[in-house]
Amino acid sequence: MQDIRGMVDELFLDDLEPEDDPEPESDSAVDPEPEVAHEDPVQSIQAQFLSFHAKNPQVYAKLVSLCREAKVKGKKKIGIKMLWEVMRWMLWLGTTDEEFKLNNNYTSRYARLLMRQEKDLADIFEIRQLKA
Repeated sequence: MQDIRGMVDELFLDDLEPEDDPEPESDSAVDPEPEVAHEDPVQSIQAQFLSFHAKNPQVYAKLVSLCREAKVKGKKKIGIKMLWEVMRWMLWLGTTDEEFKLNNNYTSRYARLLMRQEKDLADIFEIRQLKA
């Protein structure tokens, strides 16, 4: 069975445009597993999100891809939680690794980030004020 890194790369990185491709991995002793979001109760949700996002750019890339796919099909509004569950489903089908998690606390942050950074997705989600 394919290792988790290969599965994550296959599910998420195939949608990157050529200039966004990650640098090739070196032969150094780097752990090939994706970074896991370990919850630190002292850390704020925002700090946890920023850490997870920095370590897992493939998640953002896949969300962008899914949003654009829906727009091409004529969808005007999308639910970020629906997309999150689609990604979770894809990972669940393709791996037996229990460590890599998509934390629901990050969905609203990803929605805001996507709308801020991707001009064509600026109004794709309806958002509420953050509570935490």
